[in-house]
Parts: sequence; C-alpha cells; structure tokens
Amino acid sequence: MTLAWEGVSDAVSYEILRDDRPIATSDTTSVEVPRGGENRFFVRAVDAEGNRSATTPVYTAPAYGQVDPASPVLLEAGATWSYRAEASAAPENWAQASFDDSAWPTGAAPLGYGDSAIATQIAAKGSRPVTTYYRSHFQVADAKALKGINVKYLADDGAVVYVNGVEVDRTRMGSGTVSYTTRADAAPNYAAASASLSEVFVPASALTTGDNVIAVETHVNYLRTPTVSMQASIVRVDGTPENNSSIPSDHNTESDDATKPINAATVKSGTVIDTGAEWNYWTSTNEPASDWATTGSLASWNRGSGPIGWGDSGAATALDIAKKDRAVTYYFARDIDLGAITPNTTLTVKVRADDGAVLRVNGKIVDTKRMSDGNITHTTYANSAVSAAKASSDLLEVTIPASLLTSGVNRIGVEEHLNYKGTPSMTFDLNATVAK
Repeated sequence: MTLAWEGVSDAVSYEILRDDRPIATSDTTSVEVPRGGENRFFVRAVDAEGNRSATTPVYTAPAYGQVDPASPVLLEAGATWSYRAEASAAPENWAQASFDDSAWPTGAAPLGYGDSAIATQIAAKGSRPVTTYYRSHFQVADAKALKGINVKYLADDGAVVYVNGVEVDRTRMGSGTVSYTTRADAAPNYAAASASLSEVFVPASALTTGDNVIAVETHVNYLRTPTVSMQASIVRVDGTPENNSSIPSDHNTESDDATKPINAATVKSGTVIDTGAEWNYWTSTNEPASDWATTGSLASWNRGSGPIGWGDSGAATALDIAKKDRAVTYYFARDIDLGAITPNTTLTVKVRADDGAVLRVNGKIVDTKRMSDGNITHTTYANSAVSAAKASSDLLEVTIPASLLTSGVNRIGVEEHLNYKGTPSMTFDLNATVAK
C-alpha cells in the first residue's frame, strides 16, 4: 500500500518505521509499505546531519477490502483476486456483484504467467484458455459523496473491465460482442503492457455504497503468447457527481409517458432506464403487428410501470388473466433517444426473464434466456419455468455494441414466453446503462 504524509522541507529525508524498526527512507512524501496484519507505521524526518524529529502518530493499515477514510486508494495494485483459468466460458453472470466466486482460486496481483515479476503464477486447468477471468471487491463509504473512481489496469494481451457487472472499458479488444474465444488485437509482453497501463474514469452512478466488484477478463492474441497478466488499482475521485453521469433532471422513468421516447441524449455514462420504468405492453392471444419491435405504432398497447405481470406480490402493474385466456408470449417495448453515439458506445441491458425472454434492439434479436435454439414465434414456449424470485435474481444481461444502435431513437423490445400456461408467474422489468 502507499503511505503518504505532509512534507516538512526539501532539505530532509524521511524515515519510515514499522513498529520500532526502520524499514525505508525516502526523499518523497510517499512510499510503498506492507498492508494489514499487525503492522503499525511511523514516519520521522531526518536532516543531513542525522538529526531526527519526533515520530508521527501511529498508523495501522486496514486489511484488504476494508475502507481507509484517509486514503483515496480503494483497491491496491497488489490486492487479492479470485480467478478462473479454464478453456471454457465462465458462468453468464460471472461479472455481477452477486456472483459467488468462493470456489475460484485466489492470489495476489499481478496474476498470470510468463514473467518472474508476476506474483501469482496461474496454471490453467487443461489446455491454455483464450480468456481468463478475475474478480475482486472494493468498498465505497458513500457513493453519493464522490465524483467517481479511476481504474488503472494492466492488459496482457487484451482486457475487458466491468464494475458491478457493467462494462466500463476495454484495451486491445475490438468492438462488438466478446466471448471466451475472442482473441486480443495484439500481443505485448509483460514489460510493455506494464509500461502502458490503461486508465478509465467510472462515474459514481455505477457504484453502490458498501461492497462493489471489479471484474476483468484477459484475452490472448494467440495461444502460445509468452505472457498473460492482469493487475488493477482503483483510486477514489472526490467531488460532486457530474450531471452527465445520471439521467437528466427533467426525466423520471418511474412516472414518464411510455408513448414518448426516454430522453437520454445528454447522458454520457450511467443509468438511462431505471427498474420500474413505464412500458408499452401487449397481452393478447393474437400476436402484434410484425413491425412492433422496429418503428410500428404502439398507440393501441397498454401501458404500465415495471415489474409487470402476475405471481409477484411486488408487481407495480399486476395482470389478472385466467389460465384459459393466457397467451404464450407477452410483448414489452420502449423507445429511448440515445443522442449521438460513437463507435465505443455500449448499452448494457438487464431483463427479468420469467419464464423465458427474447431481447430485441431495433428489431434484431440480441440474446435470449431460457429459449431453445431455432425459430421463435408467438406460440413458442420457454424451455423451463422459474419463480418470480428466481427471475428477479437471474437476469438476462447483455452489453449491446454500437453496431446495433443508431444515433437518436432506438427501440428496446422484449418478448416474455411462458413455459406452460398454468405457470404461477410471468413478470417483466428492465434496466439499462449507457457508456459513450
């Protein structure tokens, strides 16, 4: 960890003591020292003649994962990470804060292989994987009392970074959807990657008070690449959250008019669709017009705030449909104005899928959950049934690349498919964040 203090004079050096033993001297006002445990640190000034000042008050460093109010560092470069190095995809929700990584091995950063400076040497299970996954936690005392965080990370060969399940940056990775078989664009060695760390600012709107999770996936350029490594640090950025880090003040997704597009044109990074937003929805046994997910009129549809459905006591819009009158498929749609997008723009969408779901953006199917392969129609059943509680915790999460978005108005469309008509619950809700 970094121990910092106020300087006295340029004519002195500083002696750092752990308990009563000097461990280092420094001409600057900061130094790297061991963290946690029973270590107690002191600093005193030493002039050219060897005269020493009184020591500072004792400083005891908190353990990893604990908040140190005096330090802006929320995650240190040598922090402990959980990791997965297998030649297969990680679970779909691996980057989410709620994911249980207790079965993953752990080690101090930097992690990887191919260089003696790497602290945790990773041996893959079986053949070398293209993608290795890493997770660590950091604490935020009050997410509303800071501007955001700076994340600095090592990408060797390439990396994609997530905070609380939302992608915040990528290095040496092309645009578009990334899978466990996606190769990095280049293959730097460990020294080169370490000398050119990537850095990204993440606004406070992406954080929660208390526990937060940073997740990183590294991708090789080719399987015999000599080094793979990952390391990241997080520093708190104090200040007032930027206005463009949240929904504009004139927009309220809980009470707005679903017949109009959500106004997110000025949002550069942050939430653009809140859980509980109002949606247009269709419950008829007859399917809607074929252009419902693109530019078709939604004027004849019903409207209500999420969650929408039956079988959930917390539903804001409760549906009461007799089993004999139930359709197999229910439709939900909402337009959102994203303003001008860039090649780096992404929209991360989380859908409550009960029982199954099909997510469309501007008419194109982006992803599905609990739906079998093949053509999906108005009468296609989901391949399994889930409770409302399970659906609310096991979301369909998709990061939509710029290639599927357009500047201006985009339509988000979701189909919810029953597993059987007597299923005890059918519920829908959705939230989304944008990064430009």
